[in-house]
Amino acid sequence: MVSNKSLSQNVAGINFQNPVGLAAGFDYQAKLTKILSAVSFGFQTVGTITNHPYEGNPKPRLGRLPKSKSLMVNKGFKNPGIKEIVRKLQKKRIYDSGWN
Repeated sequence: MVSNKSLSQNVAGINFQNPVGLAAGFDYQAKLTKILSAVSFGFQTVGTITNHPYEGNPKPRLGRLPKSKSLMVNKGFKNPGIKEIVRKLQKKRIYDSGWN
């Protein structure tokens, strides 16, 4: 893990070890919360979580757009639901939300 005081920042009262973060949607099941910080991300988000589990949009959820030479990502908030995410995060001792 890379650590350098010159990279640390305080934004809105939150301390970040470095300015490189991982955007929402990558870890939508909250499986990688401890691993991602171990590979030097300064912050991360789990992604959109719905009240109930949601399977996401119909497949295909990923596609190529050859004309614009880009990719289309259309997962549609696929996630296991808030109760499962909170259970996982409490088990990992990331935080205590007070939810049961």
